[in-house]
Amino acid sequence: MSDIKKILVPVDFSANADKLIAYAVSFAAKFSASVSFLSVVENPLAYEGIATADANEKVKMHLENKMHKIVDEQGDKCTIGKTAVVIGDIMDTILETAKEYDLIIIATHGYRGVEKVLMGSVADRVVKNAPCPVLVYNPNK
Repeated sequence: MSDIKKILVPVDFSANADKLIAYAVSFAAKFSASVSFLSVVENPLAYEGIATADANEKVKMHLENKMHKIVDEQGDKCTIGKTAVVIGDIMDTILETAKEYDLIIIATHGYRGVEKVLMGSVADRVVKNAPCPVLVYNPNK
């Protein structure tokens, strides 16, 4: 594991995102690795008539401000690599971005039953398709 130098952390800014970020930063610091944060917003324009390009940009700007806050709060604890907020397909964007990294640290939401069937599991699909190792963090444990 000593070859872990670049860690990708997909964040969705959900209620448990702070726990994931703290864990990933601590993990990166132990390995003297850099941590990069990626937030992917599913494009609402893909569903005709739901949103406008202006609304997409407003959401992106809001999340970029949250991303800057993460960098400000965590920057003294470990090396922060790239940060990005992208509008697009969540899976495609995470998997494509991961090609540049040694490890992905991703949170599970702990969905069960019908909710899991309806929502799917991004973490599960990342584990199955990632080009690098994946550490799945359960913020509820």
